[in-house]
Amino acid sequence: MRNRYEATPPTIADHGECSYDMVDSAGRKLISVGASAVFPTATAPADNKGRPATVTIVESLLKVARSVGGTLDEVKGGIRTKVATVVGWVNTLPGITRRVTPEAVADGETTTMSCNARGDLLVAGAAFARIAHRASAALPNAGAFTDATDTPFATLAEGTRSVTFVCTYTRGAAGGYALYQVWYGDGTSTWSAPTRYEPVLVTTGAGAVTAAITVAVPPGVTTVRLSAREMGVVATPGTLVIGMVGGASDSTEGERTRSVLIDLSGSTPASATTAAGVDSISLGFDDLAGLENFRLYYSLAGTDGTPAGGTIDMYLQTTTDGILWLDWYHVPATIASGAAAIFKIETFALSTANTAIGTGVTPALAADAYAGGHPGRGVRVVWVTGAGTNHAVAQTVQLHCTRRAR
Repeated sequence: MRNRYEATPPTIADHGECSYDMVDSAGRKLISVGASAVFPTATAPADNKGRPATVTIVESLLKVARSVGGTLDEVKGGIRTKVATVVGWVNTLPGITRRVTPEAVADGETTTMSCNARGDLLVAGAAFARIAHRASAALPNAGAFTDATDTPFATLAEGTRSVTFVCTYTRGAAGGYALYQVWYGDGTSTWSAPTRYEPVLVTTGAGAVTAAITVAVPPGVTTVRLSAREMGVVATPGTLVIGMVGGASDSTEGERTRSVLIDLSGSTPASATTAAGVDSISLGFDDLAGLENFRLYYSLAGTDGTPAGGTIDMYLQTTTDGILWLDWYHVPATIASGAAAIFKIETFALSTANTAIGTGVTPALAADAYAGGHPGRGVRVVWVTGAGTNHAVAQTVQLHCTRRAR
């Protein structure tokens, strides 16, 4: 059978025959598809390197089928930009395209899926670059947490599995530091994380300190926010700015062991009494599970002895339910009126001894004794001030521990 080129192909009547095949001016065979001999063409995106500027799907398929000068790349060259018609979709072919810049697709338009340089499928919204969560400003007065107006809930796109809050804190006065708390929402309810995050202590003077807090996004969660409060010097709150970064994987997996500070510092009562001081639950530590290697550091100073300062005694108590508090540790000796500050570090170890203890504001653990065991849900200070006490004295009490690697 002969091939023949005609600039204007002949019209063949119903049941008519043609004794030759039609070719174009380059000798390529023409195939009739409906009312058109070829599909529409389009320009390859800039991301598709090495693609021909224009190519028809039929032409590429024929070349591949005949293995004459054709490559699969040329077929993939038919994968084009977004389209809004069926013919356009046939011209694009289903596939995946690397896009450095995401392509905006309007309602009703069709396009190929997007991938990164390695060919990994990109899931919309699973990861996002840093966005602002809180502009630089002083934390609320009196140690109050930032509310949902100050640090508003951020809506997460489907597929986001972790969020990292990047917090930069600048103290307002010496000893200042901030405490953080994560909040989640599901479109109906909001709740705080079961374990609030430990305070980040400023130890580098007046300069800014940056801390990253990464949390997993539980199933069903659609919004998240980070609340913060001044804990070090509540009368002079520090300045805090927060940014957010989203991830497509649970970045908290494989988290390394890190140090945790529970600051129970506070003032003794201003009169002779037995009273509970600062507790870890009120600081934002809802549960101490996962913490270990507890070490106690304290610096206790006596009253000034004028006119008749009383003694100071200190206990630590623990709880598993937040209601019943049990003696856990008792300092070696009371601090006498007018005594200089004492500094001490205690390292706690497991104990199997039977130990007599007290409960609530009736402590009874012997001096320089430790009841043993993990503190459970929370720990607190109990102060016992003796007769003659006439004013409060600021005391430093800190628990240093580590969070287990996961």
